[in-house]
Amino acid sequence: MVRSPEELTDFLAEHKVYPYVPKMPQKPNQKLDQTRLEEVLNAHAPSLGLETYAVTKLQGDASTRIYYRVKGPGRSLIAMVMPLNQPSSIAEEITKVDGHVVGELPYINVQRFLETHINVPKIYINDTQNNILLIEDFGDQLLLDLLSGANIKQQEALYRAALTELKKIVTLSKPKDECIVFHRKYDADLYNWEFLHFVEYAIDHALNGKVSSSDRTSILESLYKLSTTYTSWDQKVTHRDFHSRNLMILSNTDTPKVGIIDFQDALLAPIFYDLCSLLRDSYFTIDRNLQDKLLESYRQGLDQGELKMTSSFDEFRYAFDLMGVQRNMKAAGRFFYIDIVRHNSSYLKDVPRTLTYIKNTLLDYPELKSLKAKLLPLLDDITEKSA
Repeated sequence: MVRSPEELTDFLAEHKVYPYVPKMPQKPNQKLDQTRLEEVLNAHAPSLGLETYAVTKLQGDASTRIYYRVKGPGRSLIAMVMPLNQPSSIAEEITKVDGHVVGELPYINVQRFLETHINVPKIYINDTQNNILLIEDFGDQLLLDLLSGANIKQQEALYRAALTELKKIVTLSKPKDECIVFHRKYDADLYNWEFLHFVEYAIDHALNGKVSSSDRTSILESLYKLSTTYTSWDQKVTHRDFHSRNLMILSNTDTPKVGIIDFQDALLAPIFYDLCSLLRDSYFTIDRNLQDKLLESYRQGLDQGELKMTSSFDEFRYAFDLMGVQRNMKAAGRFFYIDIVRHNSSYLKDVPRTLTYIKNTLLDYPELKSLKAKLLPLLDDITEKSA
């Protein structure tokens, strides 16, 4: 069933699917945030070995969270300060839950599931009254920063380390303890909402009504057909934001050690979703030959079994590129949303790279000719609006 934009919006509301920000949080009050943090640190820092410490605000991400580094002699940790007016039990991304009641912060629930399998920050203190977590400090070495200064051989080593961790994630099975990851998944409604989000912000707002109603409808119809394809693929545990700014290099040797952050929105999705996040990254362009090499290595390393779209490299590459259309549209729409709604233009510089991936896929696959006919002529104009 393909729902109209109006029907889709009503459906999401009826089923309590959380939009990106159902109610815009109050603007951060730095004085209040610091007062809350000081209260938490006064209560817990001594027990954490921080009799004396200094607090430094860290550069923010696209979320409503604010991070601080708390550093003392021989010890450092991160304070995650969340809005007081935002329910602590909801996901930050639009998320569809199968009727499961979320009883705790998703970050805590997912961290508990992941920590025995991959490197995620330890949680030291959960102060629910102040909406503050004190967690392990993974340092400042982002995968993105190391990729930018690395040669092809070094990049390959870094990517292989990241893909090793990704393989661990996709092979995880449902634990005995309750885990929200297995109550959330990408289905047609969720894909369609994110496609609609791209159309609303990257086309409607960015191009200011330039696109006719009939062309807009045609684009949405073509995108909604893609959703049907995605839902026919197997669903595995998915980080949902597995890119170079959420992967920390804990030690950069011949075999780099990777730490993973920003995992609170994990859910079930096709194996290609996180691959696209990493290898069609909005923040870094990978060499095409290296990309193919990594994709084939990853494909061969899968226990394919009943997995769809993995029997040959061409099939795998096609599914990867097709999934990338959704992943990159979601990112581009999000970047415009952050600029328009949150008045933060810092992500617009990443729009051209993100749209280039989409453009190349439209040009490469005749199966997308209907979408290509209506969307391709718009991509250059959308790119210009991000400048």
